[in-house]
Amino acid sequence: MKSDTLAESLLHEIWKDHSRFLIPKPLLSDGTPITIIHGGDYNDHRGGPDFPNAEIALDGMIIKGDIELHRNLNDWNHHGHSDDKNYSQVILHVVLDADAEELQQAQQRVPVLILRDNLAFDQRTFWQELFEKKFARAPELPCFPHNLSIPMKLKSKVIRQMGEARLDERIARITNGIDNISDESILHRVYELVLDALGYSENRTPFVELARALSRPLLQKIREKENTNDLHAIFEALYFGTAGLLLKPQEEFTLDVND
Repeated sequence: MKSDTLAESLLHEIWKDHSRFLIPKPLLSDGTPITIIHGGDYNDHRGGPDFPNAEIALDGMIIKGDIELHRNLNDWNHHGHSDDKNYSQVILHVVLDADAEELQQAQQRVPVLILRDNLAFDQRTFWQELFEKKFARAPELPCFPHNLSIPMKLKSKVIRQMGEARLDERIARITNGIDNISDESILHRVYELVLDALGYSENRTPFVELARALSRPLLQKIREKENTNDLHAIFEALYFGTAGLLLKPQEEFTLDVND
């Protein structure tokens, strides 16, 4: 899950229900235990920090102030918060992701909580839980013609939000687990996801294992070496054979189907 693939609006949803999405005993980036007494009052959005009037405890010491959320550490400077007095009372900077090098370069004066390190769900369950929370209470759009009374502005907003969230989820699924993103790594990941989808609900795991056994680079090499007219039969034999769905060859070949 990369820091640039999740809209800040979804980060706000995580923080508003932090007791559900975060582990019971979260840790700051430096390993300090933090207790979230009150996550703050959501600011939607009148300027200033995202969650003012928050209350946290660090090593038993209670601190009151504001909380700001970003996708990554650099957004703090990119949004001009360093020189903005409205952010002088921020007691916690919550980011989706950050590594040791980024933390060192950022030289944060505000404690940092990295969501990625404190999520209570695995990747797949996390998205399911987040989407249910984000859209379960969103205004439902009744079917035509009953939705004619709903303002077009509201309908467009709901559709846009759901579309953006769905796109974020798709991007995250593709880039998840890829350390060095390249055209080849993305193509390989998409190939695995295609077979994952073809497995539907019951056979997703074996289909992914099949994709890894017959990797895309291997199939590419075979495609380059073999006759184009034979590729369909070759690939079919490879997939069925690797899946164990072909009969083992007999010692003596026969055309008699009754043998």
